[in-house]
Amino acid sequence: MRVLGTADVRVAGEIIAGILREMEAHQCSRLLVDIRGIEGRLSILDTFSIVSNYSSSQGMRTAIIDLPENRSWFEFYETVCTNRGYHHKVFTDPEEAVRWLTT
Repeated sequence: MRVLGTADVRVAGEIIAGILREMEAHQCSRLLVDIRGIEGRLSILDTFSIVSNYSSSQGMRTAIIDLPENRSWFEFYETVCTNRGYHHKVFTDPEEAVRWLTT
């Protein structure tokens, strides 16, 4: 999946809820998301809130592709996900993301 636009907590929540519904409906457990086309990133508080409200991402494996300049954001995102027991990892190299997702 490729996401484009401007970072917004309300829209992010709607997108994530839709993705989780579709993944559950189709019994899909792996997801590759490219967010390099999103302008800006959510705040630390918004990121924490979004991740804390993931309801059905347990057991899912998600690889996210982001830009290197967003490292401080995605390191926080990964930490929150790990603390919640989610298997989400952010990569700057698409090939590495696919390798991780398929192993």
